[in-house]
Amino acid sequence: MAHRKYATECVVLGAGYVNDADAYLYLFTKSFGYIVAYAAGIRKLSSKLRYGLQRFSYVEVELVRGRNLWKVTGARPIYVPAGILGDEKKMKTAAHTTLFLKRFFVGEDTHNPLFDGFVEGVLFLDRTPLGGSELRLFELLMMVRILFHLGYLRTGKVSDNIIGCRWDAALLSLVERNEEALRAAVNHAIEHSHL
Repeated sequence: MAHRKYATECVVLGAGYVNDADAYLYLFTKSFGYIVAYAAGIRKLSSKLRYGLQRFSYVEVELVRGRNLWKVTGARPIYVPAGILGDEKKMKTAAHTTLFLKRFFVGEDTHNPLFDGFVEGVLFLDRTPLGGSELRLFELLMMVRILFHLGYLRTGKVSDNIIGCRWDAALLSLVERNEEALRAAVNHAIEHSHL
């Protein structure tokens, strides 16, 4: 019986390696939300998937749904974030953000506004020179947006300007001016989520 192939955009959140060449990839996809997919032979030097599925990469993947799990059958890189991969502080910030997303995104579910905002955030982090305090503000903004889009924060707690604005330096300045209130809102949402 032939399996149906699905193509979707995704961000590679991380990987867990098994055997010598295989991996379980943690993917935040546009069509299915957060999924774990098996990639056979991805660590082999001859693998076509090897370079397209690096951590934090924005990729179009082909997936097959198996009996118990997703399997990656193809990948086409859309954007590989060399600015994140080459900067230890940005890498740490991106890792914190992806762990936060994995903690609060429950189950497979399409969530396009969150996906689009997450991709924009990753691209902004990759392309923009950011210092320590700006990275802290970036991480806070990502947490606010994740919690808002998943329904843990209401608009009354957070300004529409912070949720709806495109990523730029002015947005980080706005976050800095509201940092105390945003941290309180995030902490309140985390406490009441019981996750």
